[in-house]
Amino acid sequence: MPECGGQPELQKSQLLEAKEAFQKLTEISALLNTGLSPEVLAHCVRLCEAGVNPEVLAQILLEIRKELSAIGSGYDAPE
Repeated sequence: MPECGGQPELQKSQLLEAKEAFQKLTEISALLNTGLSPEVLAHCVRLCEAGVNPEVLAQILLEIRKELSAIGSGYDAPE
């Protein structure tokens, strides 16, 4: 039976790398003033990993912000 002693270390290493990558992505997002919270950014990353087109996702986020802004100001944006 093969020994699995290295498996947990590999998983820890992969988890650490993923956390570091996400921290860097969060920093880039902040530098670009995207206004995305870490939670929303994580959802966007997962969607992109699942095959969602990033440009389409960006357009949808912009549209949602536009709608929320219109709702918040009490102004009905023309369609």
